[in-house]
Amino acid sequence: MSDPDVQDIPIGWGFSARYTYPDWHRVTMAFRFRNRELFEHTLDADAEVEQHTLDLGFAVVVLVVESDLGAGTVGWRMGIARGRWLGGQGGMGRHVRSATILRFDPCIGRIGGETDVHPPAVDLEDYGAACRAHGTGPPDYGKSRNSTGFPLRLHIDDSVERHIDDVGWRVKRRMFPHRPPFVFNAVACVGDFDRDGPQKYTNPDSPWFNVFLGYYQLDCRKQLWGRPFGFESASLAASQPCIDDLVRLGKADWNYFSAWDCGVPEDVVDRYCGHDIDPSDVVDHGLVVIGGGRWRHLELLDLTVASAYIAPPPAQQPVENNAICSLFRDSYGYAVPVDGYDESFIPATLDSFQYMAYHETGDAGDEWYHTLIFGGTVHHDADRPLLDAQKVADRLVIAEHYAAFGFPIDD
Repeated sequence: MSDPDVQDIPIGWGFSARYTYPDWHRVTMAFRFRNRELFEHTLDADAEVEQHTLDLGFAVVVLVVESDLGAGTVGWRMGIARGRWLGGQGGMGRHVRSATILRFDPCIGRIGGETDVHPPAVDLEDYGAACRAHGTGPPDYGKSRNSTGFPLRLHIDDSVERHIDDVGWRVKRRMFPHRPPFVFNAVACVGDFDRDGPQKYTNPDSPWFNVFLGYYQLDCRKQLWGRPFGFESASLAASQPCIDDLVRLGKADWNYFSAWDCGVPEDVVDRYCGHDIDPSDVVDHGLVVIGGGRWRHLELLDLTVASAYIAPPPAQQPVENNAICSLFRDSYGYAVPVDGYDESFIPATLDSFQYMAYHETGDAGDEWYHTLIFGGTVHHDADRPLLDAQKVADRLVIAEHYAAFGFPIDD
């Protein structure tokens, strides 16, 4: 595959499918027969069924394509017209074959049952209030921005091959080998940037360096897990946090869903995947009321993770770990070398906060736990006003859009 943004998937009988990911909202599939393109099909957020009649010379093939960008699947059904096959006459021939020809990540996820995003936004007014609470003047942090425009979904499962980006398979094996599969949905925000302006996420001198804020939804089958992700039990507000889940998730997010997906080599990522945490670096603030519901408020401190910073050669350069590394890099910011930093992928040590709750959905035999986690990060022992401003932004999003998912006050 000469173009890293293109992926060819063999189907059989001389058929193949060529996939590209032009942006976060679409996957384009070109159906091919012996390297001849027969048609192109664009998959978007809505499930589609589309029929194509293909004249291959020796036979007329009817192909029905069904796609679901939320599940990350493309299926097809094939039949042959008898008018050409072996000289026969008449109408359509029998159904020949059906299959799911592709499972892929990333997909369009759902948080709180919807694909809309409500990114937490910090601004100078928030910073000013946070700084005044600390008795300091407002620093010039700038604003945040959303990275993808929709909830990004990845399947953390090593039992099914996923094309385009197999990061979920890798995370399952490296970070969650003893956990059942689960689904990761995220809305990620970084420091605001533009192509020709100062960079933040990839700039080691910026307070936004390697810093995210936003929210997750972790979907777990009740039958497999027996508890919600991030909690020791399904006891609503009495549920205690599972710190091991949360540390592993943070390490997976920064090291794999961010750094590895941006092209950081896996041997570099692996250096920062240890998930032990000193108990003194876990601060449990208990339950707080936001929007009429209760949320568990935690802080996890002093976590070191890889970054996507790229120094000029002869420093180590990024690799194309998947077909869309460039799309990830452009979503977080553009890697620009910074004077004084001659080593690529330098680590960052972060402090974080979380507001957590879970809810349940589904029918008997297909029931799910959904854990919502709103959070943010700053550099360890630094930029506390920025962390406080992120908390303000997250609490506003919870109160305005996700208040119904907090733990009931009277449980």
